[in-house]
Amino acid sequence: MEQYRIPTSVNQFDVYQESFSDLITKNAADWGIPATTVTKLTALRNKWAPAYKLQADEYTASKANKITRDTVRKEYETEIKNIIEQYLLNKPTIADDKKGTIGIKTRKPASSTKSVSKGHPVIQVRINGSLAHSIVFRDSIATASKAKPKGVAFCELRYKIVETGTPPPVSSEEFTGYEFISSSGRDVLFPEAYRGKTAHYFARWRRTDGSTGPWSAFTDGGIIG
Repeated sequence: MEQYRIPTSVNQFDVYQESFSDLITKNAADWGIPATTVTKLTALRNKWAPAYKLQADEYTASKANKITRDTVRKEYETEIKNIIEQYLLNKPTIADDKKGTIGIKTRKPASSTKSVSKGHPVIQVRINGSLAHSIVFRDSIATASKAKPKGVAFCELRYKIVETGTPPPVSSEEFTGYEFISSSGRDVLFPEAYRGKTAHYFARWRRTDGSTGPWSAFTDGGIIG
C-alpha cells in the first residue's frame, strides 16, 4: 500500500510542484494521463508562479497577495492530489525512483490491528482568521489526546460548502471536497467566493495499512471574512 506526502511549507511546495509538473508532462503518455489533465496542470502551474513570486518578494508582499497565493495553491494542490490518486498511486508500472521524486512511498502493513483505534475522529472547527478554518481532531475513544491514534496515517476530511441558512447535506455523497490532515490544528483555506457561506464536514481515520475507520458525525462552521 502506497501513500504520499505533499510539502506543507510554501517554499518547499514551490520546489515540489516544479518537479511534479515536469515529471507529469514528460511521462503523461506512458502513464495514461490524458492530455486535458496535463493542460489543466500546466495552466495551474502558470497561475501559481506569479502568485508565489508576488508574495515571496518583500516589496510586493501583502495580505491581498497572500490570499491570492493561498487560493491558487489550494486549487493547484487539489489537482496534484487528483492526479496522484487516479494515475500514480499503487501503479507497479511506474518506477519507484520516479514515485519517490513526488513523495510517493510504500507503507509496510501494520503487524497487528489489535492496538489500532476502532474509533473515529471527533472534529472541532475553529475560525482562524479570514477565509480559514482550523481543524482540531481527537479520537472518539482516546479523547484525552489531540494526537493521531496509533496506527493512523492521517485524517481524511470531507466537506461541502453551502449558502448559510440552507439545509445541511444529508448524504455523504454530497461531500465532494476533501483534505488529508496529518496533524490536528491544520488550516483549511477557502477562496473569496466562499466568504459568508458554511462549510459542512465529516471525517474518518485512514490507517498506515491502508484500511479506514468509521465516519464521524457531521459538523460545520461559518466562513467569515
